[in-house]
Amino acid sequence: MVRPALRDLALAEDGSAALSALDDTRQFDAWDTTALTQGRAYDSSGFGEHGLPTAVAASPNGAYVVGGWNSSAGDAAELVVYDATTAEVIYTLPVPSGLTTLPGTGRMHL
Repeated sequence: MVRPALRDLALAEDGSAALSALDDTRQFDAWDTTALTQGRAYDSSGFGEHGLPTAVAASPNGAYVVGGWNSSAGDAAELVVYDATTAEVIYTLPVPSGLTTLPGTGRMHL
């Protein structure tokens, strides 16, 4: 069985959750670090095609999750801010191509 590649991993400031960005899931996942179970998923439901999840971060107070998406073609990027509790999309920001990608990789960094 082929498993999706891990693109990014972030730990909530209080250590209660780990956030993952996997190559082919089209979402970010929150994992409970105590129970070792998958919690909430943050995706692009209802907001069109964001592309591939490439970077993820949690706000210091734990209220928000920020996800970085690259288009499937690699020619555009977008930042999406989610409410950490409800997974509701709060804000989206198109990012000019190349501005936040690592040279030669096409991967976004936050």
